[in-house]
Amino acid sequence: MRVLIRERRVVADSWVFAGTPAEIPAQGDVLVPLSRWSAEREGLAVRRGRIGVLLAPADDPAALVHDLPQLALVAVDFPHATDGGGYSAARLLRERYGYTGELRAVGDV
Repeated sequence: MRVLIRERRVVADSWVFAGTPAEIPAQGDVLVPLSRWSAEREGLAVRRGRIGVLLAPADDPAALVHDLPQLALVAVDFPHATDGGGYSAARLLRERYGYTGELRAVGDV
């Protein structure tokens, strides 16, 4: 079982990453890359379970503006500890686009 640190506690992580072309489970919490969300939005939005999107460093957070109310999680990838672009993406999501769901840093944080 995967775990993460949330509010200074280690908790179970219910999210399953379904990259391309991984199969998406019929139910449960699924995290997909932005490219997959863009291509399969309608099908993903009606499945049972919560949906999250993973933003890669080259992805523009503005691409999610209209979809943010549907997303329970936005994960921002930090491929290197010295890459600060993820902080900019997170700030845009919160302050400019008003995202109030879970915002998660993944990678070399």
